[in-house]
Parts: sequence; structure tokens; C-alpha cells
Amino acid sequence: MNAVKRSYLKELVAASYRLAMELSNKEEDDLSIEEQKFLNTVNDCAEWDISAESVDGIGREVSVFTNRGLVGVYEYHEIFGERDLVAQGTVIKLDDKSYVVLNVTLRSDKSIKLEVKSI
Repeated sequence: MNAVKRSYLKELVAASYRLAMELSNKEEDDLSIEEQKFLNTVNDCAEWDISAESVDGIGREVSVFTNRGLVGVYEYHEIFGERDLVAQGTVIKLDDKSYVVLNVTLRSDKSIKLEVKSI
């Protein structure tokens, strides 16, 4: 996902939360079916920790290499899983194979390259 699409998605998520806040002031009986569905969707987003800030990671990719070549290009969620941190020594699982991270390279274009070894 490119930066323009990510920016629009962030604005859409932020606007949804603002509108949901306004709708939450209405009595439940006064809400239309569409408004109720909208509030349910926003509540689901909140439960999944989806916010304008969390959108930044969507569509961002990490290139993964071994000493033999490219393993693949993966989105953040595929690399991080339930983790908050990936660093040298972290074991990651990609395509049913386990790898240990040997090196992490960050570039000014915001690309990330992981050098890994199969274990």
C-alpha cells in the first residue's frame, strides 16, 4: 500500500471514530439500522486495536534474505506476529520454516531488510 492510500485510510479510520463518538450520544432506539451497524463495526475495530496510528504498518513490507538469496517479501504482520520487537537473534516463522534473524537493515526509503539463517 502506498503512502497516499495509507494516508486516506488513516483519515477514514480517524473520522469513523469521531462519528462513532457523536452517534454514541444518541439513544439506542433513535439509531438507524445503518448507524447501529456502523457503531458495531467501529466497536470491532476498537477491540482489534485498529486506529489511525496502527494503519501505518498496513501494507509495509520487509524483504527477507538468506546467504543464498531472497526468501520472500512479507508484510509487517507476517514478520511480527504477536511480537512487539524483531532483532538479531529473534526466531521467526515464514512459510512453515523457521529462521533466526542475523541482521536488520533500515533504509532511508523506509524499507527493511532482514538477513536470516534457516534453522
